[in-house]
Amino acid sequence: SSSRSDQLFYYPADGSIEVYRTDPPGKLQLVHKQTGMRKTWTHLVLGNFNGTSPYHALFFYDAGAGYGEFWIADGQGNLVKFSDYSNLSKGCTAMVTANLVGSNSANDILLYNSSTGSAVIYEVENCKILKEINAPIRSGVRCILAANVSATQWSDLVCYDPAKGEIAIYSTTGDGKLTQFATKAGFPKDWTAMTRGLFRAGPTT
Repeated sequence: SSSRSDQLFYYPADGSIEVYRTDPPGKLQLVHKQTGMRKTWTHLVLGNFNGTSPYHALFFYDAGAGYGEFWIADGQGNLVKFSDYSNLSKGCTAMVTANLVGSNSANDILLYNSSTGSAVIYEVENCKILKEINAPIRSGVRCILAANVSATQWSDLVCYDPAKGEIAIYSTTGDGKLTQFATKAGFPKDWTAMTRGLFRAGPTT
């Protein structure tokens, strides 16, 4: 019931995760450690994958194997495996949670391969993948953010290309098809990460 965010850490060396709660003034208290996890996860995202639950679900992805698992939080720091998928796109370099297709009350997952520019959108509902949609993005992108840029009910994708020092923005109308509608050049070519937030007044991110 706390408005403070919990923290989750993944340790690939021993295949474990630890969940910490945040106590004022900024102290971390271990509430759960879980062992026996896969040691080869390359990406992890949390999202509203499980419908009306007040707690986030997690999706783990192994790029080498093209394998993924959904895990559901029970509100006490414990995680319970819900489903797994062994035929996902392999070799992806980025994974994003966004509302891109189907119901916009639940998050979807986008997997992206920087070398090929190939991207796959997985429509998710109740921690199950319902549909797979190919949605190419320009190659060479290092960072992808889901953000509300066009002020529609669907997520936009902000993509950073370090080789060109460009930001490209893609939008969708809920069918999973991505359309590049804006490009801005002149950015540094050595950024390694991006984040989003509310930094000024207005309806957009």
